[in-house]
Amino acid sequence: DQNMMSLLIAVLAVYVWKFKEKGWLIGMPLVAISLGLYQAFLTVVTTLLVFEVLLMLNKGYAWPLFFKRCLSALGMVAGGGIIYFILVKVVPYINGVELSSDKYNSLGGQIHSVMDILKNLGKIYSTTLKNLILSPTHYSKGVVACEKIMLLVTAGIILFNCTRKSVGKLHRWLMAFIIIFILPVSLQIACLF
Repeated sequence: DQNMMSLLIAVLAVYVWKFKEKGWLIGMPLVAISLGLYQAFLTVVTTLLVFEVLLMLNKGYAWPLFFKRCLSALGMVAGGGIIYFILVKVVPYINGVELSSDKYNSLGGQIHSVMDILKNLGKIYSTTLKNLILSPTHYSKGVVACEKIMLLVTAGIILFNCTRKSVGKLHRWLMAFIIIFILPVSLQIACLF
């Protein structure tokens, strides 16, 4: 099934990023392939990367290495997205076939401006906040409950570890709050674009 293959490739991209030197370069085409098979699993890539960054922060990585790893993760996701976008434009042109846009893909709803991205970002945060406070519909109740648990437990662990390890280290606190702020976006990255 192509959905499970996309999930496997998404996890493999993060695995390669974590364990191989310059793994982000190998991860870019893997992210593009995963996007081509099933776009929603970009959420898996971003969430795994955010959790890996949280683990690095918790382990107390040196700041230059930590910053380098964060940039390589961002580069892998952005590079994979660019490769996917180029392939979506080039392959149909070469084959002379027009891609259809329907409810199963998002080719018709591509972003046209930075304002669209900012509006979608606002919707992500308002939806996350609303779902933390209100009870969602029956259809998505389990998914939203898992999201609530992940957000709250992760934020609690980060803040607890920062309190325990970072007395007097403002930069660790700042990074922890930034990562907690990014977490809802990584869980709903497919809604951003």
